[in-house]
Amino acid sequence: HLDDGVGQVVGKLKREGLFDNTILFFLTDNGGSKAMSADNSPLRGFKGSLEEGGIRTPFIVSWPAKFSGKRTIDTPVISLDILPTALDAVGAQPPTEHAFDGRSLLPLLTGESKTHHDTLFWCKEGDEWAVRRGDWKLRSAKGSIELFNLAEDMSESTDLVDRQPEMVRTL
Repeated sequence: HLDDGVGQVVGKLKREGLFDNTILFFLTDNGGSKAMSADNSPLRGFKGSLEEGGIRTPFIVSWPAKFSGKRTIDTPVISLDILPTALDAVGAQPPTEHAFDGRSLLPLLTGESKTHHDTLFWCKEGDEWAVRRGDWKLRSAKGSIELFNLAEDMSESTDLVDRQPEMVRTL
C-alpha cells in the first residue's frame, strides 16, 4: 500500500507537470519492528532502539530540477534536517530567535559540501542516549556504556569502551 500511495503522489505530480520542481522526502520513523519479525541485519537492534537497526534507515530526497538522483550519499543526516531544507528550498529563512537542530541538506545534495553534521545526538525516554561523531558512536542504555567504530563495525558487535577511553571522554 505504501508503494502504491507514493506512486500515486509521484504520478499526479508528473501529470500536472510539477514533479521536476517539487522536493520530496521519503523516510521511515525508525528501523524495522521486532514485533513484525523484521530483519535489520547486519544492523543490531529494532524500531525504538538507539542501536543502528533502530536509527539507521533509508532517507530519500528527490528534486530533479535541482540535483541528480540515482546515487547514494553516506553522510549521516537526521529527520530534523527536513524543515531547514524545505525553508532553504523556497529561499525562506527562519526567524532569528528560532534555532533548528537540523541543517539544510541542499549543500550536501547539490555537491557543494561533503560534510553535514559534526555530531548527532539521540535520547529516549528512560535512561538511553547515543551520540555519533564521524565514525564513532557512544551509546548508553540501562547504565551501560558502549563505544563502536561504525566504519569498521556497523553491526555494533565489538564494544571499544575499554580500548578507547579518550574517545569515550570526548563523546
